[in-house]
Order: sequence, then C-alpha cells, then structure tokens
Amino acid sequence: VLSDVFQGPIEIASDSKVKHFRRISAATKVPLEDMLFFDNEFGNCQAVSDLGVTVAYCPGGVTNEIWKAAVEAFPVRSGSVVEV
Repeated sequence: VLSDVFQGPIEIASDSKVKHFRRISAATKVPLEDMLFFDNEFGNCQAVSDLGVTVAYCPGGVTNEIWKAAVEAFPVRSGSVVEV
C-alpha cells in the first residue's frame, strides 16, 4: 500500500491537478517549485507546470530515461515540461 512506501500525506484526487498540487503544498509546506511531477497526460503536465512545479511528460510511464531527464532539469522555469 502507499503508506508502506511514502511518508506524510497521501492523497488521490479526481479533481484538477492544479487544486491537487495546491493542497499538497499547503499540507506539506513544500513550495510548489520544490516539487517534481510525472504524468502521462500532457494537459495535466501543462497545467501543473504553470504553478512552478517541475513536470515530466511520460506517456509510456516513468522510465529511467525520463526520470534522469527530469532530475537533471530540476528546477525548470514555470510553464516548461520535460520530455524525452
């Protein structure tokens, strides 16, 4: 289960990713620009990147290649999406 892997708040939400990230930031006190997000839907990536979150578009899932590219790019300017 998620609680076996992650510490802190765990939230699965069906509303917008923007609202989701704002709640996570408020709950954890982690600034949005200190977060890294991976998603397979480009629309979600664009919306969250506008918040200042470093975002990686991974339509085929999180691969070693996209993971490394996102970590190397971190932090990226607002509105940018990391792709490989």
